Amino acid sequence: MKILGEVGAIVTLNDLEKPPVRMFLFGMITIFEMLMTWGIRMHFPGDSWCEHLSPGRLTKAESLWKERQRRNSAADLLDCLQFSDWGQLLLRIPRVLEILSRNGIPSKQAALKAIHELETLRNNIAHSQHIIPESWNRIIIFSTRLEILLGETMGS
Repeated sequence: MKILGEVGAIVTLNDLEKPPVRMFLFGMITIFEMLMTWGIRMHFPGDSWCEHLSPGRLTKAESLWKERQRRNSAADLLDCLQFSDWGQLLLRIPRVLEILSRNGIPSKQAALKAIHELETLRNNIAHSQHIIPESWNRIIIFSTRLEILLGETMGS
């Protein structure tokens, strides 16, 4: 990094593992989670999304939902799904696949892979695991695509 035309700092991959970057990435992923649930709520009225989940996934979500109700935690059933469930539901919305294909994710299979990578990154950050150097290219791609997706979604 240059400051006033001279080298003022060196940034290494280890520096990118530090809390400010990890918090930024976790915030970006949280925004994506909010966008996924928002899209599902808009496209699937009520709980009509339930029919698109396997009985096992729905049972797990219902169990978590009942536990949250028991603890007086404000959540609905959709909030009790896992990241991959939201991703799979989101990909059932035709406009989402259209937006993704315009932005470098050519197929549903490629989108599922990207969602899985984001879920892994999210879990690594949430559980204080090391973000492997190979992830940084994916993080840059994710950040760029999220910015585009937010622009297209919020602009319409």
